[in-house]
Amino acid sequence: MENADLFNFLKGELENKGIDSSSYEEYWESLTKHERSPCPLCFTQKGVKSSLMPLPEKGGFEPVKCEVCKEIFYKPIP
Repeated sequence: MENADLFNFLKGELENKGIDSSSYEEYWESLTKHERSPCPLCFTQKGVKSSLMPLPEKGGFEPVKCEVCKEIFYKPIP
């Protein structure tokens, strides 16, 4: 899973929920490429820096699950 693709997908998920993504974008850009992808909901809604864990591909999606809030994001496989 490409990090840029994942970021764009997660940013879109925030925007679809009416959540400002600017602070999440700044945080994402501060990460090194070896750091885990942060959960957008935990970061923007709770100020918590949690990681998204990849799950097995399922029905044309690459799901990721937050280790803290347990939200699952289903990113379509391009």
